[in-house]
Amino acid sequence: MKIVLTGSLGHITRPLAINLIKEGHQITIISSNSERQKEIEALGAVAAIGDMHDATFLTHTFKGVDVVYCMVPYPDIKKSFQEIVGEYTSVAENYKAAVLQTGISKMVILSSVGAHMPSGNGLLQYAYAIEQAYNQLPEHISIKFMRPVSFYYNLLSFIPVIKSQG
Repeated sequence: MKIVLTGSLGHITRPLAINLIKEGHQITIISSNSERQKEIEALGAVAAIGDMHDATFLTHTFKGVDVVYCMVPYPDIKKSFQEIVGEYTSVAENYKAAVLQTGISKMVILSSVGAHMPSGNGLLQYAYAIEQAYNQLPEHISIKFMRPVSFYYNLLSFIPVIKSQG
């Protein structure tokens, strides 16, 4: 299978890519950091260097692919809650546009616990907004939402946002 992974060489994407490559899949890894290209290629994957805010880049990268694994970038915690939700929703809309334009029929989405709740979930409201965007895709597109709890190594950087939200 031809699979595109987002998340560069982070805690999830790197081990996922290694396992998929071992299984014989053709993997493309999207990264916004051009310095990661050689490291991505050393794994046996194709590096697609670009920006998830660029729908044209995503559409080009998704062409001819069987499955996409989509996640949103780690938030800029200096931004407001509304800015974070807006930015994440914008990225999801770009993924949606690329999927629709390329005919991809299978998506795996890294979401979060609490994504089923429209309110009362704090900062995780971004995950609800993202899932709502993907749920607007046609029914023939198979979407698998993964809703893990937050990763411990991410929690400390959220302290300023948590404090600002009371």
